[in-house]
Amino acid sequence: MTNFVPELPQYRTVRGWMEDGADLRSLLMAEERMALICLDLARRVSGREASVLQQLAREARGHVACLEGICVLVTGEAPQVRGGAPEAGQTVPLLRRCYGLAMRALVTYEARSDDREYGPVFARLAARQRDQCRTILELTGTLGR
Repeated sequence: MTNFVPELPQYRTVRGWMEDGADLRSLLMAEERMALICLDLARRVSGREASVLQQLAREARGHVACLEGICVLVTGEAPQVRGGAPEAGQTVPLLRRCYGLAMRALVTYEARSDDREYGPVFARLAARQRDQCRTILELTGTLGR
């Protein structure tokens, strides 16, 4: 079971959390991990489910690219977060892992939606992330039978 960690007090100021880029990199790594898991699962299944998982991976990679752009503008350098091996495991536990990653990202995106400069971007990422959470739950229901 995935537990959600509440936001730490030092991150409550909108701009303060982005200054060194560490939290952006953490979010980037979570999105990249989700993309890798979805691609791995897409290879294991077929049909509509494989297509949906590939789409989730593309969306997660799109989020990575967007966050990399913000990181470049905030810190002046591009983070290196690509790569890594997919996680081993059965389908439903991996989907649960994706759901946890997606929910944590959603909470972060929503919390950052009031940023003066990047707020609209985070609001849009949050909307997409909500759809991804719903899609992951649908896949879990379909593949978990």
